[in-house]
Amino acid sequence: AIDLKVRVPLIFLVCALGYSGVILNRLDYDIRGLGLDRQALGFTHPNNLGAMMMVITIYLFYKKHKNFGVQDYLFLLFADYICWSVAVSRTSSIIITGVILVECLDSIVSFFVKGMLLQKIKHIAINIAGLLTLVIPLESIYLGMNYSTTPFYIALDSLFSSRFYLMHTAFKNNGITLLGQYIKVIPWTSNVIAEETNGYILINFGAIFFTVVILTLVISYIYASKKDERKICLCILFFIIAGFCENKMLYIGTNIFTLYIAVALYQSSMKIRKSVLDD
Repeated sequence: AIDLKVRVPLIFLVCALGYSGVILNRLDYDIRGLGLDRQALGFTHPNNLGAMMMVITIYLFYKKHKNFGVQDYLFLLFADYICWSVAVSRTSSIIITGVILVECLDSIVSFFVKGMLLQKIKHIAINIAGLLTLVIPLESIYLGMNYSTTPFYIALDSLFSSRFYLMHTAFKNNGITLLGQYIKVIPWTSNVIAEETNGYILINFGAIFFTVVILTLVISYIYASKKDERKICLCILFFIIAGFCENKMLYIGTNIFTLYIAVALYQSSMKIRKSVLDD
């Protein structure tokens, strides 16, 4: 809650200063053929503006899930507009749209369905979402490794700004190691870096660390679901999906829910230790 209260006014202050010209408003031409100028509104890159809008949307979802008012939906629609039309950040816009749909769907289902049936539906939905926390990272790696110029991949890259082509190129140029490697990125050359979170971790930090990260995410999700903290489960899933296009989704400055991973691991380890001592 404190992070949200501080982050929101600071983000809009930066946007206002960027828009008014007090600080640099970086403009990038959209190379994806949409014919739109991408504005950063004071941030270092339009994607950073989109990421910040996405982050405060997920934080708002966590804080006000099941208690959304008209003003909250209007704010999310405004954030969605900023991402889609100003920053032209598709992934952030998709995540914000997803948050709106999840909140609306949850409200509709909760209104029409009651009792045990409602709890069963939500339990199934959380289990499916939990499966996605494992499937999405592994599937993204598979897609990056097996990239080809087929209509499917072309459509996928059009949606996710060539992230899978870049990941495939990074895999081809650098390979995968157990313990990771230092990659010197040279702009405007073939030595590119994967911007998708899972590919970035696997190439830069190695297969062992990648496996540990995936397992900690799964453990954190299971811990949250057992505690019946469904909104944390969904927030974890939102950030995993956002990782398709950004490699900063596990940074604490971007995703404060990484702190929850530490809590989940500590509590899980204490539970295991207690069961061992009891035996």
